Amino acid sequence: MIVKLYFSPAPVTDAKIRGRVAVVIDVLRASTSISTAIQNGCREIVPVASTGDAAAMRANLDKGQVLLCGEREGLKVEGFDLGNSPSEYTEEIVRDKVLIFASTNGSRAILKCAASAQTVVCGFVNLSIIAKTILSAQKDVAVVCAGRQGNFALEDTFCGGALIDLLVESGQFTVDNDAAQVAQMLYKNRDNSVETVIGRADHARYLKELGFGADIVTAAALDTVNVVPVLVGNKVVDLQKQRVEGTF
Repeated sequence: MIVKLYFSPAPVTDAKIRGRVAVVIDVLRASTSISTAIQNGCREIVPVASTGDAAAMRANLDKGQVLLCGEREGLKVEGFDLGNSPSEYTEEIVRDKVLIFASTNGSRAILKCAASAQTVVCGFVNLSIIAKTILSAQKDVAVVCAGRQGNFALEDTFCGGALIDLLVESGQFTVDNDAAQVAQMLYKNRDNSVETVIGRADHARYLKELGFGADIVTAAALDTVNVVPVLVGNKVVDLQKQRVEGTF
């Protein structure tokens, strides 16, 4: 099987991901927050492209069961319940809730991958279980980095490289484009810890300026969350729960 990587969602088309497992990576911070929310028992997450779409969707749902979540330029949107810091997505707040999620990069990347055979959300926090899920799927893979405002993001490509390295080491995958090779080399030739490498990223420095330095530590922690967020229809849910209930 083969694995490709895209530095941003911009070049991704339905044809490029159809029949493949699409892996969306937005380390800072949507992948980390979404995985945390699912681990802490939210019912489902509905990714939307804009804050306006989020507000319109909430107007048609039971407000007591719905939380508006997301950010623009790293900060919680005025009138929203939660921003995009994983520390906000506690069990007390999100359990059994529907989260309408509008982030600057991550939610749009998820939506861009709707035509895939299966779309999962990956970060360092759930890296190993995502790799295991992919290996069991027995399909070609497209790793789609959310990037930052349509551009390359070090942290996403670095995480993509970590995932690709696991897949290649299994003996079941080969890399199939230059971007995937670069990502794997970036990870294999790292000169420091995951946290240190991520901390050098433009987005990490920006988040530190906003006071979200702790989120970088959280996002760099390996395998702290044992869930596979998967897109089913227009909702991101817990893959294991779907399998137990026989709905996936």
